[in-house]
Amino acid sequence: MKINLILLLLSFIYLLFINVNKSQLIEITTSNTLSLSIENPNYSKNFISSYLNYCLIEYKILVFNNGGYGSYLLDFKTTTSNIPALLKSSNDNSTYLYSYNIQVQMDTSLIINLTLTSNNLVQTIYQLNQTCNNVLKENKLVELDVAPLVLLNNGFFSLFPVKEEDNDLFLAIASQGDIAYTGFKNYFFMVWGADSTNQGKSLTDKWNRLFSFTNGKTLRITSRSYWDYFQENQLPNQPSEISFYPSGLNSSNPMFTDFGNYNAPIIKVKIETEIMKPYFYLCYNSACTSPALFKPTNGTKGNMTYVSYMFNQFTEDYHNYSLSIANKYSITNSIIKTKFKNNPIPLFSITFNNTSPFKFTTTLYSFNLRSLIIGWPFGFLSGNNLNHTRSFTFQKYIDSIEKTNFYFMTPYLNDGQTFIIDSNNENIVNNPPQMVSYKFIKVQGFVFILSIDFTSINGIQYFAIDSSVLKSLDNLVKGNIYKGTFEIIIDETFENIKLVDTLNIESLYKLGDIISFNPILKFENPLLLKSLDHTYFEDVWFSTNELDLIDKDNYIIAYINSSKIPQDLLLSSYILDVIPNNIIVINPIIYNSTLGLFTSKFIVKKNNVFDEIFFCFQHSLTGFFLNNKPNSKQLMVNSTVLDSEGPIFSKVETIGNEIILDLNTVNIGVVGWNFTITDYLNGFDHGYIKVMGSLDSSTFNFNFTSNDFISGNKFEGVYQLLIPVSAPCSSQKYQIVYVELYDTNQILSKFELYRGYSPLINPFMYLYENSEDGGYSLMTMVSILCPSFPEDPSKPILLSFTSSKSIIDVGLIDRSITFTFEITPSQSGIRKDQSPIIYMTSKRLESFECVSKLIGGSSTYANYTCTTQLPLGFGYPGDIILSVYGIINNGGHYHGFSTVDLLSTSSKGYIGTSLTVDQPILTSNLNYYSDDKELIILGRSLSNINQVLIKDVDTESIIQKLGIESISFYGSSGIKISGIIPIDKLFNVLVLSNSTIESNKLRVSPVYFNLTPSNIVPPIVSPTPTPTPSTPIPTNPPQPCPGKPMCGGEKQGYCSTEGTGCICISPWIGLDCNSKVIIVPPPSINNTDPSVVIPIDDNGSTTSSGGGNNEIPKVFYKSIISLVSIREIDFNEQQVTNHIFDKWIYTPITAELKSQYTTSILNTNITATLEWFNSSTVIEFANQNLTMNPSTIKYTIEINGEYKFTNALNQLQLIMLASFESSKTNEICSNKQFGNTSTGDNSNFLKIQIDNHSLYGRFIKRAIIDGEYRGVSNKLLDSSLNSITNSASSIQTYIAITVPQFKNQIIIDPDFSVLLDFNDASSDSTSICNNSSSNGLSTSQLVGIIIGSVAFLLLIIISITYTIFKNRKQKKFIDSVNLKLKQTKQ
Repeated sequence: MKINLILLLLSFIYLLFINVNKSQLIEITTSNTLSLSIENPNYSKNFISSYLNYCLIEYKILVFNNGGYGSYLLDFKTTTSNIPALLKSSNDNSTYLYSYNIQVQMDTSLIINLTLTSNNLVQTIYQLNQTCNNVLKENKLVELDVAPLVLLNNGFFSLFPVKEEDNDLFLAIASQGDIAYTGFKNYFFMVWGADSTNQGKSLTDKWNRLFSFTNGKTLRITSRSYWDYFQENQLPNQPSEISFYPSGLNSSNPMFTDFGNYNAPIIKVKIETEIMKPYFYLCYNSACTSPALFKPTNGTKGNMTYVSYMFNQFTEDYHNYSLSIANKYSITNSIIKTKFKNNPIPLFSITFNNTSPFKFTTTLYSFNLRSLIIGWPFGFLSGNNLNHTRSFTFQKYIDSIEKTNFYFMTPYLNDGQTFIIDSNNENIVNNPPQMVSYKFIKVQGFVFILSIDFTSINGIQYFAIDSSVLKSLDNLVKGNIYKGTFEIIIDETFENIKLVDTLNIESLYKLGDIISFNPILKFENPLLLKSLDHTYFEDVWFSTNELDLIDKDNYIIAYINSSKIPQDLLLSSYILDVIPNNIIVINPIIYNSTLGLFTSKFIVKKNNVFDEIFFCFQHSLTGFFLNNKPNSKQLMVNSTVLDSEGPIFSKVETIGNEIILDLNTVNIGVVGWNFTITDYLNGFDHGYIKVMGSLDSSTFNFNFTSNDFISGNKFEGVYQLLIPVSAPCSSQKYQIVYVELYDTNQILSKFELYRGYSPLINPFMYLYENSEDGGYSLMTMVSILCPSFPEDPSKPILLSFTSSKSIIDVGLIDRSITFTFEITPSQSGIRKDQSPIIYMTSKRLESFECVSKLIGGSSTYANYTCTTQLPLGFGYPGDIILSVYGIINNGGHYHGFSTVDLLSTSSKGYIGTSLTVDQPILTSNLNYYSDDKELIILGRSLSNINQVLIKDVDTESIIQKLGIESISFYGSSGIKISGIIPIDKLFNVLVLSNSTIESNKLRVSPVYFNLTPSNIVPPIVSPTPTPTPSTPIPTNPPQPCPGKPMCGGEKQGYCSTEGTGCICISPWIGLDCNSKVIIVPPPSINNTDPSVVIPIDDNGSTTSSGGGNNEIPKVFYKSIISLVSIREIDFNEQQVTNHIFDKWIYTPITAELKSQYTTSILNTNITATLEWFNSSTVIEFANQNLTMNPSTIKYTIEINGEYKFTNALNQLQLIMLASFESSKTNEICSNKQFGNTSTGDNSNFLKIQIDNHSLYGRFIKRAIIDGEYRGVSNKLLDSSLNSITNSASSIQTYIAITVPQFKNQIIIDPDFSVLLDFNDASSDSTSICNNSSSNGLSTSQLVGIIIGSVAFLLLIIISITYTIFKNRKQKKFIDSVNLKLKQTKQ
């Protein structure tokens, strides 16, 4: 229906009401100019469930105005109190987008009138009937027939399918968070709580969970108990040992004081169990709704150790805890009664003067979605930890359209204050940035690139993904901040993106939103599937299922067989085990075209858990699916000794505690600690300890490795940490505030003095004491006692502050900058062992540090300098403000200089920024395994790269040089490098643009992956080993379906739904399915060269070599396909050498149907085997099925031997001549075409046509080269080689097939068919014609021959010649053609 004025389209955001909540739209008024329709979207995750007594529905309404110039929508009203909100409109008033929300009571209908009024007062009224139905009408029982699963540290859950009719019900419950939709069709995920698993009853009792709805109906879900799936002898025994840290926690009068802050008391349980996850519940008072976080730390199958902690309480009352541990006989309940005395962080208000002691906490600074968490000395202007002054300087939005809320707080304590920063917005126009267009580019696994073209009146400042993940403009790849393109590398799903300009004006785009009109463009990610049916995974198996993890990693490949999953789907995998320490490693799932399977590599770390390790898929939004099919083989760990505890301090001794320093003695001694670190199985690897002074916050950082022990070994060793002390000084304590210890499996044990949650593994946890501070001061503090020395609060004087650059280009490789400043120290002098820090802070609240060093000075003068390399894009657009903090004197005070201080001394307090966008920068690489031949590099401005250099880290020598043919591009921000020699040690990568502009060096650290070849072969039956592709096989791009009717009509072909073009129905063939296979007798065997003679007359039949005059056709045609030569070309495609074929040796194989020809050039032998097919046959070549039509000649060509290339960058090029001539010269036309086929065989085609006859060739884009599938390219060379002059009755062309270098062998397998064509050459406007009549058309019957399918490396000599004809004129024609064939070989 043609729309003349206004069209209203409504799209439901909450589509999951389908079959539950329905709407109906009725036109009330009749108008020839107005119409309205409802458009249903495909997906929404925001289903409003029937837990409420009403439905909330949001419509997006599009209004189109086609009234022309001066016409606009005047009013849009409804009969509800809610008014449609205008979201955006086009500049010409032709399109409007509204949002409209309604609320409908449960089990009722609501009738709404929608009235549109144009400025000429024409109205259209529609009636919208909306229903809201409860998803549960009757009480329902759902019995799960799948075994419950258990995630270590996360309790029990079920992953289960539901019936199709129950899908809406469970989607409704999922919207409330009680269960989760997996993203796999009809599959849901539910966690079982303590109340559902019958705590305190028999282990084998059924589990129940009840859901109640507002209409009084209930849904009950039941399942067999987790324990009911085991034998009785497998169930755990009673605990053999329960230990508490500190040891008196379970005494009659317990008291626990935090070890530091929020480091909770520890419980350790030893139990004999053959099940990895026994049943633990640790409950506070009567509340017991979730399992305890009991982490398996040590042991073997049958004898395990688990650790958990007790949640801290902020009152000093007694609290009861119950510890429940399941065993084969009963559930043991132990009551633990303890009293907590907290040692919390002293609260302080963010003011410039602070008298509350500073306890080494970090501070969160935040405004307008930007935040910065940073610790001492940032902002500490003067004073000491007992009494200090803070001063901060931040940039604010002077011209912001809104006031800025600026607040400071200690993370997790919410102890700060909020400040309102006024803004001058009188002259500000709200003109937000605009997304013009976008594109999603898949990289690998779940990594993709979002490319966005934008415009912004005020200039883009930054953008945010899901309003929280802020991205700077280092992603700007084209243009500038006012009009350009940025590319965002994303490795997770997202729902919206926000563009924010320099005035803090923003635009929010959600997936599914309309971003532009005329035509309508929605913001959608085509790489994501909204739902994936788990049955698409037809089979899943692993290179090995039985794992031995005793002191060795296992390297696994998962194989997934699926004929329904799109090969370009964003898909990844991960495993759930203990060792990653709650960090899930995502592995890409990649389609392997050689195997016809999806594959995913992953590593199971040594000394892991026993029993099953879950393998999971991830796709689309949050979808996942565990491979837990009953009949599928799982990853099973049978041999292991668990060690997931991490390194632990078993003993801590202080050194020099309470040392007394003499004022007249310098460098009198040291203080510190001896730490005994134990990790009996994996062994300690490396660690970091931070120590700070209690008075002046002087800081000491210690990094050490397992080689630094003073006694012992990596399994139990003593490590020493020493701090030199001297006078003059101030008495204070040096205390440990932060510890990280890693074992050889990279398992972390961590201590942080002040934090918002208790760590499960703490290196001090077995050393907790029943003391006033939990034993913290006994182990983590050493005191120094200094002689009486007056405090020195005097502030140093800033003499100068300079930077090496006033403007820095943060888009170049060299982003270095040097700062120098001079001060007059305080009276007591400066601490020379402490380094002031220069802070660089951007408008977006980014912060970057440059640690200075003392380069000269005396008691009255100090000179500092520092040099650093800024992050890519840091601070752009805008200025970077500077400040200096952390100058500590000997009198126990610290000082600093804010930005205002720097500016007040006539120093430069800021630096400007610029951004070059065309400099290639390498930023990171995706996971690279040591046996990989492909490497994906991410960065910026990579679209013009034409060379890659791989260099040795130590010697800088070039390991490998790769050209443009080895590079695949992902926009401007990613490249894939193919053909890499596998490397198992560190190496550097740099790239060149236009062979002159170099990038930075990127260091690549390969992940060692050792999978023996015997394990790689998947468990499938294969008669012969299948080669693997070393380079991507070329594929044809999408193409339209030509013809009228399309594809020749329904009896001849149809248009592919995959966009490849026409799919023809046998015997039809060709781009438009207007060529037909014809049957001819086998040709006579040529015993000279691999040529075929097929006489064809203008009726489409073969011509015999004898007979009367009646057998001589009026017109006949002759085609020649001849292999001219093989030539070597350089990287510029210039000829180096040329080898012409002249002699062949013929060898018969079978009569009529098969023969063989051989020739040689230099040390290379060429063999061509010809085989004739009388009937349709499917053959396989290079992992591709090809159909041999009746009357098809198939060529199998092999090139054997080592061809000596003159240069490593050179390639071979096969030159072929194809010609077609007719004995008719008047009223005739000819033309030629070259392009991509549409049959899905990823080939090129050549069609040369005279009148209504044609010669058709197919050139496949693949070959088998040295046992691997490799891509080849095909092109016409008429413009570069000497060509025969084309005419209306004679046409020819040269074709080149370019192949990469090889070592030993090339195999190709082309074929040729005889076809009947029904298109006249005169119908093509590019034809060459010789017309003697007015209409210029041939009067012959439309008949043609198409001799088809020429592929790959060698297209063999085919000479279709006539043998003997009685007509002298025809004989003369044949002789002339044969002469031209001879000339091409000279």
